[in-house]
Amino acid sequence: MPILLHENDTSVSDDDQAASVTSTELENYLEDMRNDIKEMRNFMDLELREAIKNEIKEIRDQMDLGLMEAIKNEIKEIRDHMDLGLREAIESEMKVRNCLNDAVLSIKKNFRGLKADFHVLIFMLCIGMFIILMMLSNINTDLGTVHKISIETTDFIFKVRQVLAGVL
Repeated sequence: MPILLHENDTSVSDDDQAASVTSTELENYLEDMRNDIKEMRNFMDLELREAIKNEIKEIRDQMDLGLMEAIKNEIKEIRDHMDLGLREAIESEMKVRNCLNDAVLSIKKNFRGLKADFHVLIFMLCIGMFIILMMLSNINTDLGTVHKISIETTDFIFKVRQVLAGVL
């Protein structure tokens, strides 16, 4: 079916005349189509821009949330390491203190043992000196001299024991 481009063309039948379109109508129709296409493009561009903006915003929000979450995790991990290091330092400090306390108790125990051993040693020396004095007294039969020597020896041993007890 031919379309007439000019109104003055009479070679078209009446049936064709009804279907024919004038050039101005066609131009108007094409112009309307162009305008509709431009509006659609503008609308699509606006929608596309909005969609892109929303996507970018969503991505940024997710990145910000992810970044904040990562920072929180890093801070938590650092705190855990610091707490762990602090706990280890406290534990090793406590171990050192316990070792020192054990050493002090051991020294005190050993010193008490030495003190007791020293007192026994002094007692044994006193007995030994008494035995020596008794042997000397057998040589010298004067009972007063033996008694005087044993009292002096006992006083000397007592004084030595007091001095040593005061020192220890």
